[in-house]
Amino acid sequence: MKPNKHMGPVDKILLSRAIVDTIIAKVAASYDVNPSAIRSRRRYRQVAEARQMVMHLLVERGATLMGTARALTDQHGNGRDHGTVIHARRKILNLIDSCKQTRRRWNEVKHLADPEFGFHATRHYRVFMAANVDVLADEDLPREEVERRATIRVFAGRATPKMVDYQMEKI
Repeated sequence: MKPNKHMGPVDKILLSRAIVDTIIAKVAASYDVNPSAIRSRRRYRQVAEARQMVMHLLVERGATLMGTARALTDQHGNGRDHGTVIHARRKILNLIDSCKQTRRRWNEVKHLADPEFGFHATRHYRVFMAANVDVLADEDLPREEVERRATIRVFAGRATPKMVDYQMEKI
């Protein structure tokens, strides 16, 4: 998904590329379709229903209608609008009530709608970083407290570190 100046900060987090790609991959596996078909313009029933399920899951996670529509825009700019997302949600909710197969698929993937759900990484890395961060502090403070305050400033977005060195190892 390309960064979009019209997306709010919540959508930028909820619709990160990794999250959207993981949801698409899991739904595609459930529907036995190619993940790239979900972002395409194909209207085959199975592909369309899988796409609608992805839209429903993204909105259930807390994404906005327009953010969800933009997240499913393909590389050719074939986008969708909020009306498509509204229709997709209605359609999936009706199918969950009326179709056993869709209800089974929903039960397989509904955990993805929980914003607290953590996606499992395919590789685990440990990264050691050394960075320069300017912090004003009292002379009396111990070194650990100054380091803690610098770390908090970086993670809160109030300081931008200048990267000095890093090492990465596969675990």
